[in-house]
Amino acid sequence: MLNYRFHLDFLESGTYSIGPFELAFQSRLGGAEQFTRLGATDIEVAQPFYLRWQLLGMATLGTLVLGAGLLRFLGRASFRRQSAAKVTAGETGLMERAATLGRLRVSGDAMGYAATLIELSSAIRNMTGQPVDDHAAKLDQVKFGGLVMSDGELKVLEREIEDWAQQRSSDR
Repeated sequence: MLNYRFHLDFLESGTYSIGPFELAFQSRLGGAEQFTRLGATDIEVAQPFYLRWQLLGMATLGTLVLGAGLLRFLGRASFRRQSAAKVTAGETGLMERAATLGRLRVSGDAMGYAATLIELSSAIRNMTGQPVDDHAAKLDQVKFGGLVMSDGELKVLEREIEDWAQQRSSDR
């Protein structure tokens, strides 16, 4: 009885079809070459359980770093006594709402996180006199239409808020 072990590496999960293929072998004692044929077979490859948790851990760590950065930039400005007079009530409210972004992202509230980003971006644009574009429509789609914003769209809004916070802290 012959046993063969094949090591296969799959880069992505999914269903793969392997074979058919033929193996040639010869007895250790000599003799004629013999053949065996293996039919085609389908293999279902799933992402390993530990890898899912590893990816979730990396995403959570990234979110925490982003949240800490936002809190640092937004919180630093609100705790300076000498600059307290320069901060308007609207800006203070924006900074407080921005501080909740980290909690929303870590808690997995994707809709709340996206909606808060859009609301903050709209408020910042209104304060700075920039056009708000389609923020109201996008906000309605996120809140009521179940729209899931892409990572790219979220990063644009995050960067806009970070830039505003950095500019406010450098103005003081």
